[in-house]
Amino acid sequence: MSETVFLQELEATIAFFDMRRFSVMSAQLGPVDLGVALRRYYEHVEEGIIQSGGRVVKFMSDGVLALFMAHGQRDHAASALQLLRGLEARVGQWLEENARMGLPVMVYSVGVASGGVLFGELGTARQRAYDVLGNPVTTAIRLSRLATVRAVPHLIASGTVQALLEPARVIEVEGAELSGKMVRLYRLLAEGEPGAVGGVGEGAKPRE
Repeated sequence: MSETVFLQELEATIAFFDMRRFSVMSAQLGPVDLGVALRRYYEHVEEGIIQSGGRVVKFMSDGVLALFMAHGQRDHAASALQLLRGLEARVGQWLEENARMGLPVMVYSVGVASGGVLFGELGTARQRAYDVLGNPVTTAIRLSRLATVRAVPHLIASGTVQALLEPARVIEVEGAELSGKMVRLYRLLAEGEPGAVGGVGEGAKPRE
């Protein structure tokens, strides 16, 4: 009996979330309390992803994998940056609410990368699930962990800046070597912060 498996190659932007000090939190909480805290974290991240036009691909313990695809005139790279901007505006209130609820401090970092990916049903005949594969996924995961090490909210790969259809307020930061290749990295400029505008294949000016 033949089975239909949905798979497609597409240009997309990936965002990966990494919670800082998760191993410490796991050691301090029991399984039930840890599950409650993670659900709160998942809901916060999921809301931001959906509001920005993205899709949650999967929850991975303290990680969340999100996919932004082009829909009509929608700019998948810009949608991912919209996610970062929206979370930046909401995270303070979310942390305050968590404190009132007696939840642990949950601070996360996000890695963002763009390029060709394979998206769809992956697995075996007995068990399949939607997933996304490709270099942008690996890059986004590594950037989220690098952002955690640097204690910064997010890092954006140069491919995402180059994929923007309209300029965005970003500035270049210290790059990193990933898989033996140097990758230029960016972050969003804060409101009112002076800096370059990047995108439309040009990239932003390097930080002085």
